[in-house]
Amino acid sequence: MGKLEEAQALLDRTLMIQEKALGLHHSRVAEALCDTGVLMREMGKLEAALPLYERALAIQEEALGSEHPLTATTLDNLGVLFCDMGKEADALSMCQRALAIRESILGPKHFDVATTIYNIGNITHRESSLRSP
Repeated sequence: MGKLEEAQALLDRTLMIQEKALGLHHSRVAEALCDTGVLMREMGKLEAALPLYERALAIQEEALGSEHPLTATTLDNLGVLFCDMGKEADALSMCQRALAIRESILGPKHFDVATTIYNIGNITHRESSLRSP
């Protein structure tokens, strides 16, 4: 078993324990889902990452609210994933939502704001290069 597969097994185990101990709709469960989604994306398992992020986002919006920094992080991660999947319009929408939340809560000069702006720049570049002949 390689390191990434080992990490996946550990994250899966963590998620199972947290769901049992905290319930299916706890914000810590959402964090574990996001962490697993990041790993799936890094492993190239984009389709496996998507439902993890979507479930995490639903939990966070319910448990933390739609304007919470962790919700913004999940939106940003979804944006990067959608870009990797070739869904630039969806990617841009997610990252723009993340940016609005982050600027509102963290201020325009926060590192997380810069990260989302960078992601939007990458998505926009990819989108424009796909349109160019």
